[in-house]
Amino acid sequence: MLTVFGSINLDLVLSAKRAPEAGETLHGRAPQRFPGGKGANQAVAAARAGAEVRMAGAVGRDGEAEIALSNLTGSVDLSAVQRVETPTSLAVIIVEDGGENRILVCDGANMTLTAGDAPSVGSDTVLLLQNEIPAEARHAAIAAAAASGSRVMFNPSPIAGIRLGDVAEVDTLIVNRAEALALSAKPNLDEALQVLTDAGPSVVVTLGSEGALWTDGRTEHRAAGQRVDAVDTTGAGDTFAGSFAARRARGASVPDALKYANAAAALACTAMGAQSAIPSEEDVRAFMASGD
Repeated sequence: MLTVFGSINLDLVLSAKRAPEAGETLHGRAPQRFPGGKGANQAVAAARAGAEVRMAGAVGRDGEAEIALSNLTGSVDLSAVQRVETPTSLAVIIVEDGGENRILVCDGANMTLTAGDAPSVGSDTVLLLQNEIPAEARHAAIAAAAASGSRVMFNPSPIAGIRLGDVAEVDTLIVNRAEALALSAKPNLDEALQVLTDAGPSVVVTLGSEGALWTDGRTEHRAAGQRVDAVDTTGAGDTFAGSFAARRARGASVPDALKYANAAAALACTAMGAQSAIPSEEDVRAFMASGD
């Protein structure tokens, strides 16, 4: 069982040749609305990777909530998702030609979560969290999971406000290169990994076209980069985190989970949107086989 405790958003995606500079107005293409939020994205990725998934979080009592939950309904247990009076959270995403993106998150229902909303988990559960809910709720969930013997995976994205002490009770930290450097306050990845693993967790680092790596400070595993024609990188990191957590929750080895998650993230870059671009297990397996 994998429990994801995190954000649920509606994503408003705007496509343009490039993002406007300060004070500049540009014309983009037709806006699109997608279900999103890092927590929900990772829950969808985990479900599509074959895991049994429960989502914990909050949405508003509005029409946006139905869109935000649409890809979770039917494939993820939503019994721990609350309906609150605060509107569903919104993310505005500008996607430039070539796939790069800029994101503005407008906090809503996600920020109503408190320590009392931390989901109950057992020793047979993997708990996966991000950094789009209040710190008190996240800390309470990590502490409760650690006390129950649950494995805790933490993707501290966005990285703002996260300190090294926040990962002491985490089993696996999932970061990209920039997040690893920022959290460790080190100038290069080797030094960063030493600092992060000394703090307690094993560390997974996504490296874009260079692939991904896992280390516990003594042993290291790597997955090679995958060549794809990138259209939109918005959901790649969430696809990786959810897929890696799912494969580990299902009993896969670290090398196998790393390889699968790396392939899933690469495929997610080839389509628009976050959840809409997350590939099925069948598609990931076919993609992996094509590269053998």
